[in-house]
Amino acid sequence: MSDYRDRIKNLAKVRGYMRDLYLYGFRTRRDFDRKSARTYDNERRRIEGWLRDYIRFDNTVKGKSVCISLDSASVRSNPLFVAWKSKSFTDNDITLHFLLADALGDGGALSAPELTEALSEEYGAVFDLQTVRGKLREYEREGILCSEKEGKALKYRLSGCGYDALPYRERLDDAVAFFSQVSVGGYIGSTIIDNLENYDAPFRFRHQSIAHTLDDGITMELLGYIREGRMCRIEGTNKRTHSFDAERLPLRILDSVQTGRRYIAAYEPRVHRLVTLRIDCIDSVHPLEPHPEPGRYHAKAEETAPKRWGVSYSGSQRIEQLCMKLRIDEEKEKFVLDRIRREGRSGELLRVDRDTYLYTVEVYDSNEVMPWIKTFVGRIISLEGTNRAVVDKFYSDIRLMKEMYSQEEADNGTLL
Repeated sequence: MSDYRDRIKNLAKVRGYMRDLYLYGFRTRRDFDRKSARTYDNERRRIEGWLRDYIRFDNTVKGKSVCISLDSASVRSNPLFVAWKSKSFTDNDITLHFLLADALGDGGALSAPELTEALSEEYGAVFDLQTVRGKLREYEREGILCSEKEGKALKYRLSGCGYDALPYRERLDDAVAFFSQVSVGGYIGSTIIDNLENYDAPFRFRHQSIAHTLDDGITMELLGYIREGRMCRIEGTNKRTHSFDAERLPLRILDSVQTGRRYIAAYEPRVHRLVTLRIDCIDSVHPLEPHPEPGRYHAKAEETAPKRWGVSYSGSQRIEQLCMKLRIDEEKEKFVLDRIRREGRSGELLRVDRDTYLYTVEVYDSNEVMPWIKTFVGRIISLEGTNRAVVDKFYSDIRLMKEMYSQEEADNGTLL
């Protein structure tokens, strides 16, 4: 018999499949070899049920492949939020939820024994005292209930801090709709918006990394450990095959504006250096003891930030320099100069001669700069740097590109 269910206990089970389908796409059944074929079929059916309007199929030589395909500018809300809203529950969970809300609906406060008795007498529902007490504590942690001491008894009442009770409630809808799409934990705001009547969110996003919501649980845990200055053990799989398990002190969350990926910057005592790690590669995070000097490494992360082009600190954590000499027509190509000043980050642009400029930048990982550098091919006169491997790779790529397109070297002194 199949163990397929539409709802899930937690996101971890299905997260990897959704991430691979959305981020990588065009995977066939044989590519998913971490679990059994039955597990793959169950997870695929569940995802297709949630996202039926965004699933695409393609027949390849490797077999039938599947991917999630959508235009973020055409959707009103992140469709991947459905994974967070599909949490499973037992019959007792849902029954107890509504009965407790009704029993406390008059604004009164009752203790766990009083509520247990009331559930039995007024609703004919028999629950164990420990079950009721556990649910009350859970709802207090989540802010649904608040507790107060009355003699020796601990009594609970509805917190009264629901969305509808907030001041200026009518002005918050647009703010909640906006931040539900751009911030961590956006599925919370999305759930609020789902319950608003006759509300149509006015926002659409042309460039939006919607896959971040699959990592929100991990991100929220890391943010908590950053606030506490706590070490944690991070486990995951990098590039689908390489597993890692290391103790790190999380310092800050980084968002790449180029790739849309989210990273955690952390200090790793084992190698005595700062490292970055893609959050979508992390499977689990486990808390350890608080670090004795978290402020020291927070300050180091702040100090080194201007020397990071993207998210990488490189292996050696030594500063690397890149110098790019360009030929730019000062009269006709002022927009190129404006672009370099706008996008050049911590680099410096100097005028060497008429129509000749030198751009210099110092970063931890000069390899991260290369995609941007290559956008100026056709204007580059020369490129030099302290990391010879990166510079040599650049010239090698240019030569290969010339051979590929059978173009002759231009006679104006530029590379192309």
